[in-house]
Amino acid sequence: MYYGLLLFASLTLMSACGGEDDEADQPSPASPTMFRINEITGIKYPEDPFEMHATGNTIQLHWFAVGDCAGYEIMYALQEKVANDVMAWTHPENIAGRMIVSAHRTDTLLQDLQYNTTYSFAIRVLSDKGEQYHSEWFGTGTDRQWANICQRTTEEEPDTIANEE
Repeated sequence: MYYGLLLFASLTLMSACGGEDDEADQPSPASPTMFRINEITGIKYPEDPFEMHATGNTIQLHWFAVGDCAGYEIMYALQEKVANDVMAWTHPENIAGRMIVSAHRTDTLLQDLQYNTTYSFAIRVLSDKGEQYHSEWFGTGTDRQWANICQRTTEEEPDTIANEE
């Protein structure tokens, strides 16, 4: 009887202090996404037409879709500005561009970039529940965190003298 009373008291105390039900009531962050890069898929462009790639000074971004999201936020920087410091992504002066893309898209085109330049890219999934429910960023790692980086280099500028002939 004593053990039964002790068990009942401990269960009552646990439920009064909150338990798994409170955690279940809390919305969880949005599921993260990743860019579609050969480092993840194992297939390079053009065999994988959806792999991120550069053509001239344009980079075609592709990522994996996440259902039930409000959209995607993408930012990019010159690789040299963010390569060795994760916190470098938090400094606006290091970011070359930032955009929000519709939840119905899984690609975007970045045009008129610098030729023969390496860019780093980061992406996160946006939640319609608010800022604290957005996913973690993918792509903000450093060279030491190679599984969380995404970089692409634009092609060399075409020889304009040869094109004028």
